[in-house]
Amino acid sequence: MLADQKKDFTFEVYCGYNSVKCYVEAVERAGTADRAKVIAALESSTWSDHFMPYGATKFVNGQNVGGRAALLQATKDDISVVWPNEFSDAKPVFPRPKRG
Repeated sequence: MLADQKKDFTFEVYCGYNSVKCYVEAVERAGTADRAKVIAALESSTWSDHFMPYGATKFVNGQNVGGRAALLQATKDDISVVWPNEFSDAKPVFPRPKRG
């Protein structure tokens, strides 16, 4: 339906979707929704079944050491990843063009 309306998902939707996928996989590995067991499952694995602009998710002391910053740029009609280069789908535009 969104394609018919020419609407795109925002970056936050993809982040949320991937967070749920990571959590569900940890619950499945733990065999329970028990918090301590799910945390142990998260800490003992590396998760790469995502489509985010960074490497595999690996938790060390509660932090995702595989996470990486991504630079997004909003243009007149789109939001693009402009860095890191291996994930970029557009070149950054700088300085911002003057309006009208």
